[in-house]
Amino acid sequence: MVARAERAGSSGGDRFEFGGSIGLAHDYLLVMRGAERTFAAIAEMAPAAPIYTLLYDRAGTNGRFDGHPVVTSGLQRLGVRQRGFRALLPLLPGAAARLRADGHDLVISSSSAFAHGIRTAEEAVHVCYCHTPFRYAWFERERALSEVPCENSSLRRKAPTSLLAYQSSPNRRRMASCIMPASTKALE
Repeated sequence: MVARAERAGSSGGDRFEFGGSIGLAHDYLLVMRGAERTFAAIAEMAPAAPIYTLLYDRAGTNGRFDGHPVVTSGLQRLGVRQRGFRALLPLLPGAAARLRADGHDLVISSSSAFAHGIRTAEEAVHVCYCHTPFRYAWFERERALSEVPCENSSLRRKAPTSLLAYQSSPNRRRMASCIMPASTKALE
């Protein structure tokens, strides 16, 4: 398989040419902030590629991903938007593991948390652009936990453990193939 990125003349921007099927993935697409703008640039390079994401809000992303088929996790049925997604944090690792992008030769994920954990075909190439370490597990744990419902529930007590476990052990092997910013070295 050969892949290359090139500038497409005066009529358009960059395009990614690949001799196979491409799938794209991002943690959740609820608003347009830094990671989502970076992902939008990646998505523009593969304009027909399907997008796999845990949660999607077309209005919140200003229709930026129109033209791409968007495949979401089962959590999409809950109708959660930007204000409430942190309440789902304990469920997101499992939802990512069940999100299947296995019909592609190449999967490009953009992640700081979960998208690198989606299922791909065993023979597929999975390249992950990892934005930063997952701040809700490492830096903003208390803020995230304050939004998990049922203050005294076992779900809330288990949330930090499950999130940190997801970000370590088997995921460390997946993350090994990610393009990592230098700031993550401090966490090793």
